[in-house]
Amino acid sequence: MMMEEVSSKTDKGLADARWIVISPTPPPVHGAAIATKMLLESSLAKEIEFVHIDTKFNIELKDLQAFSVKKVMLLVRFGAQAVVNRFHGSVSGVILTPSFFWIPFLKDSIFIWICWFLRYPNIVSWFHMDFSTMQWHRRSWLSRLYVRVTLQRCRTYVCVAPRLEDQLPEFLRKDRRTNVMNGVSRPGDIGSGEYREDGRGVELLYVSNMSLEKGWDILLRLACSLSAELENLNAKFYGAPTRDSTEGQIVSRFSEPDVPAGIEYGGYIEGERKAKAFLRASIFCFPSKNEAFPLTILEAMSYGLPVVCFDVGAVRDAVIDGMGGFVVPKGDTDAFRSSVELLSRDPRRRMEMGAFNRSRFESMFTKEKYVSRWRSLLWELETRG
Repeated sequence: MMMEEVSSKTDKGLADARWIVISPTPPPVHGAAIATKMLLESSLAKEIEFVHIDTKFNIELKDLQAFSVKKVMLLVRFGAQAVVNRFHGSVSGVILTPSFFWIPFLKDSIFIWICWFLRYPNIVSWFHMDFSTMQWHRRSWLSRLYVRVTLQRCRTYVCVAPRLEDQLPEFLRKDRRTNVMNGVSRPGDIGSGEYREDGRGVELLYVSNMSLEKGWDILLRLACSLSAELENLNAKFYGAPTRDSTEGQIVSRFSEPDVPAGIEYGGYIEGERKAKAFLRASIFCFPSKNEAFPLTILEAMSYGLPVVCFDVGAVRDAVIDGMGGFVVPKGDTDAFRSSVELLSRDPRRRMEMGAFNRSRFESMFTKEKYVSRWRSLLWELETRG
């Protein structure tokens, strides 16, 4: 009876809801864009009205922080859309996804100020990045003041994992912080936690943007070193080039004499190719130097892969160290290498950790769980008024 009553209240609370979502969707391919697309295409979009202002200022990641006249013109256009939608029927609130890279933040801050001046109710900042990316302490006092005052215009700060709440700066009130953990769609029928071992040897997998911040160059050096010691060890790298790693530079690096056969760069992948890459892999390796709550780790868990990663952002909210893989100190490449080597030599442990991750994914990180968390938050904001 109690569950039916809660469900009834939730449906009633969201029946007339209308939310403006100011955020890009893919491309470019990054966490905020992917998560926004999942929300807009979810079952929740059938219950309430989402009005999407797609701030697609660039298509490729390498252009993310670049300035251009075209972006200024688009900013004016998207700002006008925000103004029009404010007076086109009642609005429950607005959801924005501000970046913590400086140039993109300046662009996103303008939307925050527009929404504040227009008196949008429930201005929600949905953070997909670690605030340290802003390099707060290196900014001038005027820049710090602008960031502080801008973000304080928002009523609610939504992080994508619990640990990220504590990493927010002190000037963002704790009673306004909450989290909605990310999730991803479950893969096809691969069994319930059944790990694949087909005798082909060990294959390391990296799937992310090919930025140096993501640490692909670190993993490449480790893979080359380990392949000299471990028979039948391969490594596959997939991802889109960025400003600091152009496609030409990446291809050239993988063509150098010290990179043995079996260690390859396969470019950007999605869909069936991506699924096959996860299914072939033995260990998911993610030596990123700066993260929030990476979706690619959740994808690896959904395919029943053990994970080795640096302790950054909120990865510990996903990977349980020693049970679903190894979370090693940030920058400790020796510990990263030792963890990969240990798993490469121990197929039973790979199987156990992969099964643990698959089970953990099903209980916490499916798209359905993600949508349910958003439904609860929006209902809470609606009823709070």
